Amino acid sequence: MRSLSDAGEEALLEHILKALPPSDLGEYPIELFRSYARHGCLVRGEFPWCRALPEGLFLRDVLAPRVNTEELCDCRPLFYQELAPRVRGLSLEEAILEVNRWCAQHVTYRSTDDRTSSPLAVYRRGWGRCGEESTFTVNALRSVGIAARQVYAPFWSHCDDNHAWVEAWDGSSWRYLGACEPEPLLDRGWFTGAAARAMLIHTRWFVGEGEDFSRFYPHTDPVDLDLRDGVLYETLTARYAPTKVCAVTVYKPDGAPAAGARVTFSVLNMAAFRPIAQRVADETGMARLRLGLGSVFVTAQWPGGRAEALWDTLHSARLTLTGPAPGGLFTFWAPAAPDQFPPPLTAQQKARRAAVLEEAASLRRERPLRPAQGPWALLSEKDRSEDIDPRVLEGYDPEKPPELVSPRVGLEPLRFWSSPDLGRDPEEIWKWVRALPALPGYKDLPQSPLSALALGAAGEGAKDVLFCALCRRAGVPARLSPLDGAPEYQKDGVFLRPGDPAAASLSLLAPADRGAACWQDYTLSRLKNGAWKHLSTGHLKAGEARALSLPAGAFRLLTAVRLPGGDQLFWQEDFDLQAGEPRVIPLRFPRPRSGQLLQSLPLPPFPGREHLGDKPYTLFCWLEPGREPTEHLLGELKKEQAGFRAWGDRCAVRLFTPKDTDYSGLSALSRQLFVEPERLPLVLLAHKSGRGLYACSGYNVGTGALLLQLLQAAEEKTTQEEPENGK
Repeated sequence: MRSLSDAGEEALLEHILKALPPSDLGEYPIELFRSYARHGCLVRGEFPWCRALPEGLFLRDVLAPRVNTEELCDCRPLFYQELAPRVRGLSLEEAILEVNRWCAQHVTYRSTDDRTSSPLAVYRRGWGRCGEESTFTVNALRSVGIAARQVYAPFWSHCDDNHAWVEAWDGSSWRYLGACEPEPLLDRGWFTGAAARAMLIHTRWFVGEGEDFSRFYPHTDPVDLDLRDGVLYETLTARYAPTKVCAVTVYKPDGAPAAGARVTFSVLNMAAFRPIAQRVADETGMARLRLGLGSVFVTAQWPGGRAEALWDTLHSARLTLTGPAPGGLFTFWAPAAPDQFPPPLTAQQKARRAAVLEEAASLRRERPLRPAQGPWALLSEKDRSEDIDPRVLEGYDPEKPPELVSPRVGLEPLRFWSSPDLGRDPEEIWKWVRALPALPGYKDLPQSPLSALALGAAGEGAKDVLFCALCRRAGVPARLSPLDGAPEYQKDGVFLRPGDPAAASLSLLAPADRGAACWQDYTLSRLKNGAWKHLSTGHLKAGEARALSLPAGAFRLLTAVRLPGGDQLFWQEDFDLQAGEPRVIPLRFPRPRSGQLLQSLPLPPFPGREHLGDKPYTLFCWLEPGREPTEHLLGELKKEQAGFRAWGDRCAVRLFTPKDTDYSGLSALSRQLFVEPERLPLVLLAHKSGRGLYACSGYNVGTGALLLQLLQAAEEKTTQEEPENGK
């Protein structure tokens, strides 16, 4: 029987159209998907490594147009034109490495917003965040018939943020690589140590509804597969980190199994519980999946009920959920740091890598963007790199408020669309939008007003965007609330929510002795449609009270303190807000003991030690310019520069690069401080007495703020241990 992958362009096009999220069918012309099918036939016939692929690998990891939530584009013919001459005649492994070298010559890392640009837009402008770099690299590999997929940790446990990278098929197994970060060998990347501490790592394949694709995973444990909303998730954690198959059993208050309950697994990241996976409980109330070894917060929801618990999978692979989780003080344990890493590169390999990176930097050029003039001034730098229909901006005046004239509402693709005549009453527009049928499929994919109107259906978030866009077309300023992303319209100079929800009054009060940064130190969340919606309540100064007008309902306040080893102390407080009843909630922060924050280890000779003693404390940073972890660190130091200036007479900051310092002496220092010498940047906080107080290496989000906290702890430390939390 002839396989689908060899059945020709029309059969491949039919497969693509069935597998796409429904919103894509209203978003893009069919000619785009025909181009993907045509290109799939081309590379299947031309490249021997592509002809050798099993049907499943070809369909999901070469042919598939969508990698994640990026805007789709016809990028593969262009990438093929540039890459095919470079990879012909190479072995498959060397071809993978060569594609990544090409990627580095065109794109580098830069932190941007959460919208994922198309691979062509990333190529044009020359930069993107890790999700965009990895989507770009996957498309480059697929353009020459190499099976590739985006792999990502939805959220880390040992530090804030997340990361995405790439895996490519070498003919017999999957190999990993950092997107646009070429190494001389596969299975290497700055994130290796971070991935070894992950609670969950997975990849996704958009498959559509109504077909069983498990036949394409003959050697995969079913516990590692999850089909949800037309997307098949494959858990890959065991490739990177120690894991266990874990089982959660959910019972209702009457003791009956909660069959069909939706079970969500979250980690504490950026001071909030961030979902990393979901499962549906079977007829016995059980849900199973493979997890890393650390803490996870588990929530089960069923019609009319919910249950929650904090769970440490290191000590138990089974959990029973029976009710709500109590508030109070808890510890969130991160998986342990790895004790093994890939062997260090040889001197020759290091020289080769340095030469490749230097060549890539010299060849890489940021393409000129559209100037921020006229209507284009309404759009971000990122938007101005996109291939946007000029009609999108017709009639917009950049002198007017963006809530009235900006064509962008949220993260949706910018499309030209015609507005139905719904009048100027926002409440009537809201009723019309809410009456649209719900669009099935993947809920996190941004959908434009064009797609929603063409299909006559929209997802929940797309309805909010459509409402704001329709209001603006009618001359009514509208926006997504900066507090919680809910739609709002302006009336008499005040922004109101459609439907006039009952408002409650809440004041958050920061402690008198410390400020509180939203998304780092604390978060406030509102229970909406069974899930916690995190609110952007802003940073609070010490002693500041922040008054908020919120819909009545259930809320959760979390405060968190990250310890140097990656564990967190957190305080959870759940409460209800009633309309018309003002309430004040003070932020309560856990108090780590000094011993939890600081080390005191003797320092061996190391490059830069001659600067020790200039001031009581010295912050040493050995950098790797141009690499993502170093850019993260420098960005954080810049963000906290006011705090470091306040320590100017007590703490010196010393930055080093390989061009001005010999790094060969870092190995002994790293081993003494229990960090990995191969993972840069290396950060050391030292006392003038010659003792190391704190060190970290590689990727560690939140380092800047933590260092300021450590300096304060070092000053306050006495021979007496501080009282334990709250005692």
